[in-house]
Amino acid sequence: MMLSLKMIEMGRAFRERRLAIHPNSFFIVEIHALLLLVLLVWGLATCFLGYPLFRVLLATFGAAAGMALGTDLVGLLRETPGNMDYIVACGALCILGALLAWYLYRWAFALAVGWVVTALMSSLVGWFIGSPGSVLSWVIGALFGLAVAVIAYSYLRLIVIVASSAVGAVMTAYAGALLCTGSRTGEQLIDATFGDGGRPWVAWFVVLMAVVLAAVGMVLQTQLVHAVGERFTPRILLRRRKGGRSTKVQPRFTRI
Repeated sequence: MMLSLKMIEMGRAFRERRLAIHPNSFFIVEIHALLLLVLLVWGLATCFLGYPLFRVLLATFGAAAGMALGTDLVGLLRETPGNMDYIVACGALCILGALLAWYLYRWAFALAVGWVVTALMSSLVGWFIGSPGSVLSWVIGALFGLAVAVIAYSYLRLIVIVASSAVGAVMTAYAGALLCTGSRTGEQLIDATFGDGGRPWVAWFVVLMAVVLAAVGMVLQTQLVHAVGERFTPRILLRRRKGGRSTKVQPRFTRI
């Protein structure tokens, strides 16, 4: 009881100090805490449900890409485009992009990963050779992107589970650390942990929490693959034997 009263008094004193600095500072602090809570929930969803919701998210990105493409096409083909032109083009390409990403999700994922790797590697190679944007840098970047795209296509489930679990765990741990320490930026978090009078154990606890969450997320997502079924995961093929009996077999490229 005394501890609860002490925490309430500390919270009231904190609000009074904030309000004394600026009348709207309390509102800013509350909005910042709300955004961190959203980031925390998003990180948990990514960590534990990354692969089961993978095709849904990919279809959403496909719809967004189709809408952006429709806007560019209308501006390119029409000198004075009207609202109906944008509605028809963006709506049609939005639906088309979502359907392509949903049914050709493996190709869409490989294409997206390959393009990102190509852009990053071409920039890195261009900076290293002192000629950014050169043909050589793009050729080397494209070779790296093609290799990574083939790997992403062949081991989609493994890559998505590991990547989503790790990224979601880091997001959750980072947002939780900011909330617990009252920090608003990464620099403030470093000062609160490793600075003068800081608490280094908070940083090690955050790292441990991220590792544990990533491990739990990988195990949970692997189990959810079988629970969700074929709607969101690669389909199970049926191989017919000579006697007429069918056996379930996974495609080679979906095995982990």
